[in-house]
Parts: sequence; C-alpha cells; structure tokens
Amino acid sequence: MGNDSFQLVNSPYRRSLIFRYDGGRFAPHALRKSRVRQQFPDFRGQFCGVECGGAGASLAGVYKFAAGMFMIAIIAAMNTQMDKLVVSSMFALPQYAVYSLAALMAQVPTLLTLPVAAAVLPQLTALVETQQSDALRELYRRSALLIATIASASGALVIACAYELVLLWTRDASIAAQAQPVVWVLTAGGVCLALQLMPYQLSLA
Repeated sequence: MGNDSFQLVNSPYRRSLIFRYDGGRFAPHALRKSRVRQQFPDFRGQFCGVECGGAGASLAGVYKFAAGMFMIAIIAAMNTQMDKLVVSSMFALPQYAVYSLAALMAQVPTLLTLPVAAAVLPQLTALVETQQSDALRELYRRSALLIATIASASGALVIACAYELVLLWTRDASIAAQAQPVVWVLTAGGVCLALQLMPYQLSLA
C-alpha cells in the first residue's frame, strides 16, 4: 500500500477508511488499531483520531473552528445585506432598483480578487503549519500587492466609467445619471473590501 493509497477495512464493529501517510499528511483512521495491524502487518503509517463511521467523532476536534466559521458566515451575510434592507425600507422601488444596480457594479473589485485569495489560502496554511515565517511573509506581501493592484485598477475603471457602464447596461440615460454617484461610493467601499481579503485569509490560515 503506497503512501497516498487507501484501503477499506471491514471489521465486526463498523466499516472504516484507512489512509497511510508520512511527513505529517492528515488522514482518517479506524479506531480498531489492532484489527488494522492484523490485516496490514507492514502498515507503518501514523494514526489520527478521526473515524469515518461517525460524523460526531469527525467534528470533535474541529468544532470550535467550525463554530467560528459559522458565526463569521452569518456576520458576513448580515453585513453584505443590511444596507439593502435599510435602503428598501427608506426608498421607493425605483430608487431601490438603482441602488441594487450600483451595488452589483461595485462588486467588480471583490469578484476579480476573490480567486486570487482563494488560491493563496492553501499555501498560507501550509507555511503557517510548517512555521516558515520568511516564506509566509513573502507570499503574503506578493499576494496582497497583487490583490491591491487588481482591486485598485478595476475600482478606478468602474468609478471613472460609471455613467458609461450603466448606460451601456440599461440603455437609459436617466438611470445612468442616478446611479453614477451611488456607483462611486459603493465601488470605493468594494475596493476596501477587496483589500481586506488577504488579512482575512491569513487569519484563517
């Protein structure tokens, strides 16, 4: 059985999934270690405390992290939707439609930088785990600079061409004129939101 192979083991207790690894790679294991060693006497992989047969046991070691991520997701959803709730209660439907259009355009900097932040997260996690502070600092610096460049450039383009973009989208000059100042303000906020992606990813790592 190779280092990155796996084997299903049938025991009298439950069906479990065994992973073999070395060098610190994470893997689930069957709690019946003696049963595994009987069937695989040459098995030299390390065992970790997760059993595939029970979801509760699988979450036992990460429930604090999972709960924290759950709360972050709730707060993020509230922060991104609270403004729409307030605007919809204060203005009529036509004005709310203009605001929604501007809010959608203001997401351009964040949408362009999210893939970069998502791609960097596994590397950040690996460097934090191995305590390579110099490599972590360099990766963070380069990734943050790339995200700042993309967010600033795209945000500046949307702000500079707000009227033209809305006019191209809606074919309505009055809507473009109403949406232009809203696009300016919300896009500036979108750029700031994109700039905090790397600190957020680093905190997750």
